[in-house]
Amino acid sequence: MLVIFVSKKSTYEELEQRVQEFEGTESTRKRAEKELRESEEKFRNIAEISLAGVYIIKDGIFMYVNKKFAEILGYSVEECLNNMHFRQTVHPEDLDVVREQISKRLYGKVNSVNYTFRGIKKNGKIIHVEIFGSTILLAGKPAVSGSILDITARKQMEEQRDKLIADLQKTLSEVKTLRGFLPICSYCKKIRDDKGYWSQIESYIHKHSNAEFSHGICPECAKRHYPDMDLYEENAK
Repeated sequence: MLVIFVSKKSTYEELEQRVQEFEGTESTRKRAEKELRESEEKFRNIAEISLAGVYIIKDGIFMYVNKKFAEILGYSVEECLNNMHFRQTVHPEDLDVVREQISKRLYGKVNSVNYTFRGIKKNGKIIHVEIFGSTILLAGKPAVSGSILDITARKQMEEQRDKLIADLQKTLSEVKTLRGFLPICSYCKKIRDDKGYWSQIESYIHKHSNAEFSHGICPECAKRHYPDMDLYEENAK
């Protein structure tokens, strides 16, 4: 038995419609690619003149860094983009903090973050840095981006300020101040305390102020009690 297959030929109008659809799709794709290139170019232009370090991390690897970022950590841009993992720039004790902040962005828990940690420069020097980060799509996959600031000088000033405040608070806690009226004997100059006991003025002041005393004799008393010794005239000579 002879079987004949007859295929239906597309009409000219159908072919023309398909061509127009293809051209429209191709035009849309090219326009999207152009807009993406322009967007990337704007991003790079802004990043390259930024006073802050700028970075993009995907799968733990630096995909982009600007010159300032490399400068902060003591590397060249080429070194940073040579398959460098972000953990290489983080102090081991702060690595869990950084991982958590990156994870929160990648899994959509937060839109942006701001935190500090200790970084490690290429020469091993430890610095303090502050991160302002967000999430972007890179080649259809989520990636983290952000800016980095070297705040080492600020941290040192804060530590000095905190130490100064602590020292002042310690000093103030050790200072005892005498207030109010002090009952004092008109003759022997003893002072009466809150419990009604009389004590020498030196003992009272020392107890309430931690002041130390050394004893001497004033010119008037020297003349009155030691008229023949001329203590102050000898000192003057």
